[in-house]
Amino acid sequence: MRILQTQACTAMDPALPQSETMPTSAPPAHPRLNSDKKILLVDDEAGILKLIETFLSMSGFTVNSFCNGFDAIQSFVDQQHDLVLTDINMPGLSGIILADYIKSQNSEIPVFAITGSNFLAEGLFDEVIKKPLDLKALLQLIQ
Repeated sequence: MRILQTQACTAMDPALPQSETMPTSAPPAHPRLNSDKKILLVDDEAGILKLIETFLSMSGFTVNSFCNGFDAIQSFVDQQHDLVLTDINMPGLSGIILADYIKSQNSEIPVFAITGSNFLAEGLFDEVIKKPLDLKALLQLIQ
């Protein structure tokens, strides 16, 4: 399956809330825990996407990041992932539709929602992480 529709990431306000600023260093990577774990990360806000991608990569994970659900589905089809982290409210293909598709293909893959919204799809997500993000708490959930 090939999905050709793509969308650009949206620019994010340059002033990140304090809890969303990049730490100067990530916690030490635990190679046995993280090196084999491949994460599919999706967020339409470029700044948040880069922040999470950099933090998780520094923590030893392999991260495939996308700013839209269409490209994320293509990556999911083409590659094996151990975990999906997705924003819920994205233009085009929402995180809810993305999660529903992933769960319909493989219900064993955990899908975590990253959201500033109070609207949630009950039972669709394995975890819900509210914005502003606490990167250390996110890392603990993933490990």
